[in-house]
Amino acid sequence: MDDKWLYYGFFLDEDSRKKLIEGVSQLVHIPEDWRIIAEHCTIVFNNGSKDAIEAGEICSKHLGEKVTISTESVGFSGEAIAVRVYAKSLNANPHITIAIAPGSKPVKSNEIKNFGLCKIHMNVETTLKVVKRM
Repeated sequence: MDDKWLYYGFFLDEDSRKKLIEGVSQLVHIPEDWRIIAEHCTIVFNNGSKDAIEAGEICSKHLGEKVTISTESVGFSGEAIAVRVYAKSLNANPHITIAIAPGSKPVKSNEIKNFGLCKIHMNVETTLKVVKRM
């Protein structure tokens, strides 16, 4: 197996991306200077652990498959807004980063503690893809 992968994720199709951004925007204010992302849900990040390598091997056999995932709730911090999703993932809080503050990075969504303040129930269409290390 190729060990040069960075992460596997469920990547939203454009219609689902637009629908999700619109739905979140109706529930919480996304500041105008924040960068909108709403691109994917990471399911396994290659941190070199045995669990990650094994999950990556499984994912590699399913690349390109279409997967419908359901959203649960919106979470936010001073650096990121994200939507928690129901998805099999090695991430403790599977989510889709919706937007990040200026100077922030999407990884900051992993630090959100207050998911659940705003419920958002919808299905989004995704495709399992891999992102390679640079």
